[in-house]
Amino acid sequence: MSRRGVLFVNLGTTAAPTPEATGRYLREFLNDPWVIDLPNPWRWLLVNWLIVPRRRHHSAENYRSIWLKEGSPLLVHSRRWRSEVQRCLDNQWVVSLGMRYGEPSIREALLELRAQGAEELYVLPLYPQFADSSTTTALEKVRTSLSEIAWRPRKVKSLPFFFDQPAFIESEAWLIQQALENFAADHLVLSYHGLPESHLRRRGEVASACRFDDSCCAQWGKSNRLCYRAQCLATTRLIVAALQAPALPASTAFQSRLGRSRWIGPSLVDEIDRLARAGRRRLLGACPSFVVDCLETLEEVGARAREHFLSQGGEDLRLVPSLNSSAAWVRSVPSLLNSDRWQIDLSPK
Repeated sequence: MSRRGVLFVNLGTTAAPTPEATGRYLREFLNDPWVIDLPNPWRWLLVNWLIVPRRRHHSAENYRSIWLKEGSPLLVHSRRWRSEVQRCLDNQWVVSLGMRYGEPSIREALLELRAQGAEELYVLPLYPQFADSSTTTALEKVRTSLSEIAWRPRKVKSLPFFFDQPAFIESEAWLIQQALENFAADHLVLSYHGLPESHLRRRGEVASACRFDDSCCAQWGKSNRLCYRAQCLATTRLIVAALQAPALPASTAFQSRLGRSRWIGPSLVDEIDRLARAGRRRLLGACPSFVVDCLETLEEVGARAREHFLSQGGEDLRLVPSLNSSAAWVRSVPSLLNSDRWQIDLSPK
């Protein structure tokens, strides 16, 4: 029987919480045309002359506020999860971890799988919801890296999204339920990474269905199958349905805005303001577009959003930890590997 290699791909992180290291990471990340969709000369000027010089010091300070003794939380938690997953799979499987930006690179991860005798390749971008700026760019990097190292596995499969897989939903709901046992929340906010509306419009099959209002994303189906916003709202509905807290109201918001273009909404800041005006005082926040804790969960929501809510009269905002290497999430991997959604190529469809 062929030995199977699983490549887990995550976004990446700065190697150190310093302006120099953070600047290098931001340049690689933001110069990706899937992330900032401008013609190359304009994108290069915007990133290297404006964004990075302005953001690298502030971003480094934010990383320092969450940095662990072992390193960046995203990398630390990802490595722990990878080790736990390898232990729970039989020896037919070998597991590797690659980052789209920074280290360990996707190329290094593929070389590791080949050296361990993998003949089939299963690529799982660790993004529950599909987006070109995360999933597609990761899969394209896998494709180019396979070509660079001249490796042609007998079979290559990819899983472009998994937000609706029971294993993922049940793991998320379990963590939220655990948090509710220790925190009397009066509202649950599910915050997802934001995207510019232009990212959704550049996919023809999505643009024809998108109006960026509540009604167009009220259902997830064939016409908006790869619509990120529709998938996020569907994730919220699935998590709420899985919770044993029918009286707890919940809402969806989007965070991490950058630049002046129109982004999908509602924004997390606007949603917090709305809830404060409505008299909510104890918010529980969860981030179901991140499977490991990182800058966007720990600093942006756990610290900055909490501080903003308190400034608006709130009593507390408590962050639910990401899945990280929790036992429920580790145990869910075999069911993800057995999903019927794996496709035999690296092109999202």
